[in-house]
Amino acid sequence: MINRSTHPGVAMFAGVVLLVLQPASAWRATAADIGAQAMAKLVGQPADIASSAYQYRADRKAEQNPPESWLAVMRLAGQPLNKPADTSAPAVRRVLCALLWEEIRPVKKLELSWAADAKRRPVPEELTITTLDNQGSASSWWNNLLAAQQPLKPLVSGDGNTYLYALPAATCGMVISVSGAKTAADYDVPQVRVLVADAWKKMTVEIEWGFDQTTAGKDYGGRIEIYDGRVAGLRPLAGDRRTTVAGAGAWRSAGKGAARRGMKFDLLYMGTSQWRKVQPFTSQRDDVARTIVTLWTKAGNFSFLPADLENGPILAPEYGFLVKASAPRIQANAEWMLRQRRFLADSIPGGERLWCKGLQPAHQATPDSGGLFLQWYWSEALYCASVSRWAATLGEIDPDQGTKLAAEAEADRKDFLTAA
Repeated sequence: MINRSTHPGVAMFAGVVLLVLQPASAWRATAADIGAQAMAKLVGQPADIASSAYQYRADRKAEQNPPESWLAVMRLAGQPLNKPADTSAPAVRRVLCALLWEEIRPVKKLELSWAADAKRRPVPEELTITTLDNQGSASSWWNNLLAAQQPLKPLVSGDGNTYLYALPAATCGMVISVSGAKTAADYDVPQVRVLVADAWKKMTVEIEWGFDQTTAGKDYGGRIEIYDGRVAGLRPLAGDRRTTVAGAGAWRSAGKGAARRGMKFDLLYMGTSQWRKVQPFTSQRDDVARTIVTLWTKAGNFSFLPADLENGPILAPEYGFLVKASAPRIQANAEWMLRQRRFLADSIPGGERLWCKGLQPAHQATPDSGGLFLQWYWSEALYCASVSRWAATLGEIDPDQGTKLAAEAEADRKDFLTAA
């Protein structure tokens, strides 16, 4: 059970969330920096949960695949789990790739994509999509899965490199295999995206550690892992000279320093804070769509739900962690304004030459404006001023981010003056 009590603006977490519920291997390979520009394009788009699954790929050696992923392949092949896997079975040799989650996921779409230079791409008619559906509510549902072949036809992209399947199903796994006499070795293995109904949200997260006498001298070097999320711009807190980035998703942070110690990063996440007074014994359906952030450090390990930061900071005093979002709602508003001002230029070929490029799209400014959708200069001026002032405020706590936002605000001001 997760015990939580609420104080003004601070959520107190007792214990390490979910670390005892899932093996560490479920949390791999999702902490890489995807880049700020790529992240901005994903905000509001359907979340992709493929990275949180154990993934089997036929272009790896058998032992290089996560051992858990073999459970999906064995289920497809009808092999019992209490006997050694038969890796040479015909059904196994036809598997291109497979995904297995540790919980039932309500998915919406499956996307398979191949590189433009792939020469061994199967045609849609050669592919079979199978979902692994649980047949009961017991906690041992992994032992009671039905391999259900889905009669699906994909939407094929214009270049033929991407197949998009409508797949509304509640499943813990799926297997993509080839049919006929050929095996998976005869084809290139696709990249897989699994899209759900929930959309990506974005926030900037600050994690501070070693802030009291009992933890100030501890070494907090470690790494971050994300379940159902994406990270960009991992960096030390402003003024922290004791903490340095040591690779993708990793850092060093030894000893006591004069400034605050910790890390800051941009995060794509999904989910909403349930904020239950009592945590149910079993997971609820609405608990599934959530991002989990885990810190593995030399001073201790800690997990939290980013969605809970929408209600205020999270304090884990026994581990010496304080987590907070950097004014997420104000930042989200500023980012929305900047996305809106790029809408016209991005929507039309040659849009950068429009007189109104860089302005907000036509809108109805007030209910009494007679239904007129115009580019209202006074609302444009308010947007420009609000972004500029927020950039100045943000610069007090995060100089780098404040400078970037100030540059965007200045570009907005210039475009406004040009149009006016």
